[in-house]
Amino acid sequence: FSSQSSLPLRRLLKEVFCHFDTGGSASIDCKELKVAIRAMGFEPTKVVIQKTMPDVEYDEFLRMTSHKILNRDPKGDILKAIQR
Repeated sequence: FSSQSSLPLRRLLKEVFCHFDTGGSASIDCKELKVAIRAMGFEPTKVVIQKTMPDVEYDEFLRMTSHKILNRDPKGDILKAIQR
C-alpha cells in the first residue's frame, strides 16, 4: 500500500480516521471503529471488532479499511441494495 496512486486513498482514510477520533487520542475505540466502518458503507463483523479492542491506531485502521475498499465488489453491493 505504498504506491503513489494510493496517496488520495490514504488522505481520505486519514480524514475519516480523524473525524471519528472524537477524543483526539490518535486512536479510535471499538464504538468509533464500528461507526467509521458503517459510514464507509461496510458492515463491521464481530471478529474484526473483537480483534481490535480496545483501541485502533491509524496504521491499523488504514490496513483494515484500505483492504476492504480495494477488494470491494460493486456488483455484490448493488445486489445487496436491491435485496433490502
